[in-house]
Amino acid sequence: MNIPLNQIPDVVKEVVSQQSIIDIHTHLYSPAFGTPVEARDSKVDPTGLLLWGIDELVTYHYLVAEVFRVVPASKLPYEQFWKLTKQQQADHIWKHLFVENAPLSEACRGVLTTLQKLGLDPNEKNARTLPTVVSCTESQSIHRPGHENQWCGTDHHDQPCV
Repeated sequence: MNIPLNQIPDVVKEVVSQQSIIDIHTHLYSPAFGTPVEARDSKVDPTGLLLWGIDELVTYHYLVAEVFRVVPASKLPYEQFWKLTKQQQADHIWKHLFVENAPLSEACRGVLTTLQKLGLDPNEKNARTLPTVVSCTESQSIHRPGHENQWCGTDHHDQPCV
């Protein structure tokens, strides 16, 4: 099929507009994908894709990058940060992005929104340490009755699954 040069933009626009688009880049997986994170109602699967819980939420890669702007690698070298446990990384991020500084970024706001949806007030004095928040979220389940096929993150009822 020979298309005149001046008609190519219109043909491309037409062809593209008729195509289905599927975005397979996601951070949301159902429990059926397994989880490498210990959960009270699920067995650990080291190859699982579902990351959940407060430590996973707070160590989201945008927040890791953001904390290095606040605490530069000259103070905490990258190698040392990555040798920390997930809980230690989360405590470090929580302290520097949520307690000692105002959590203004979009990534920080996502964490705060999730905590609020769980009924936690991150402004309460007892929420100033991540272990307090962890104890409130440990009772959360990745398997919620009636939501077996829902994505973890927030479901279509806007209910968080941390």
